[in-house]
Amino acid sequence: MTVIEYHSVSNESGNSEEITASTSTVPTYLCRHIAHAPADMDWQEMQVIQLVDVETGEQPRLQTTVQACWTDAALHIRFTCEDDYIHSPYHDRDDLLFHGDVVEWFIDVDGKGLQYYEFNLSPNNVVFDALILNEPGKEREYLLEWNADGLSTSVTQLESTAYDKQTAQQSIQEQVRVFSYMIELPFTDLNTTPQEGSEWRFNGYRIDENTDKERSYWAWSPTGEINFHVPERFGCLRFVR
Repeated sequence: MTVIEYHSVSNESGNSEEITASTSTVPTYLCRHIAHAPADMDWQEMQVIQLVDVETGEQPRLQTTVQACWTDAALHIRFTCEDDYIHSPYHDRDDLLFHGDVVEWFIDVDGKGLQYYEFNLSPNNVVFDALILNEPGKEREYLLEWNADGLSTSVTQLESTAYDKQTAQQSIQEQVRVFSYMIELPFTDLNTTPQEGSEWRFNGYRIDENTDKERSYWAWSPTGEINFHVPERFGCLRFVR
């Protein structure tokens, strides 16, 4: 068992009522089923969500969008990220990628906040994955020895003409590049397969560092603090056909 301390996490434990989150105050994403692994045309049909400041919910300086869909075998996720500077000096699986630029997604298949999965993907296509134990009255545990063995990822730079820059500041438009982070996560790695109408708790995040070494933290469902490990704030991923 490996226990680490996440760089932005408060390890104070809540009671079971605090951990068991209500979905009434968090966003819902309708995750559509498709018959095959998604191609570019398929992604054009998927709901798009934008990440906002994790504390305030305000729009960040760079745009990050997230989409998801599912097949019978796997969950597919795409992050599309504007970026004007990349800091990520990591090369090995389960390096502490969150000390640099990274996209992250957390999945709680039971929705109780007691056990969930954390995934990080760096701009260099390096993966961090862990199983998180979050039992009331105990210190949160990060099990790095757990791996999603079937996880498949890629990071590619998009052509500027293939991406509609809706919110980028004009003053930095020349410097901004756009990257696509593609994730295929087999359900066998999570030991469960959703059905139509299944609801998992999910949140998408991004950490970005600028040229002045200032770090920004963005999320789909803001947590109100610089802390991604707030399962009661995970959004709802609803599987539909």
